[in-house]
Amino acid sequence: MDEQERERIAAFLMLPLRQFAARYCRRVWWRISLREQENGDCILLGPQGCTIYPVRPAQCASFPFWAHVLQSRQRWEALKRRCPGVGQGRLYRREEIQRITAGERTT
Repeated sequence: MDEQERERIAAFLMLPLRQFAARYCRRVWWRISLREQENGDCILLGPQGCTIYPVRPAQCASFPFWAHVLQSRQRWEALKRRCPGVGQGRLYRREEIQRITAGERTT
């Protein structure tokens, strides 16, 4: 996440930025990422879905259209078996997916 995303999420959670970072973030190489739960899910994923959906980071907004998932039908199907939301809802055209993966928040 970039600094603007972290600030937006902290404000949404009504936490000071430092407290948000200490509780929910970790450093991955040179970047800051959200922590994961024991099962690998995002720390901010609750029983009803994303708890910060209106302010989710760009990486989350582009899910499930991540490059490694789109490499093959087998990877897409594997994700679909793990995540009940994948493959549901409307179909996206290739051009829409390209815009989403380029960082335009349309999902």
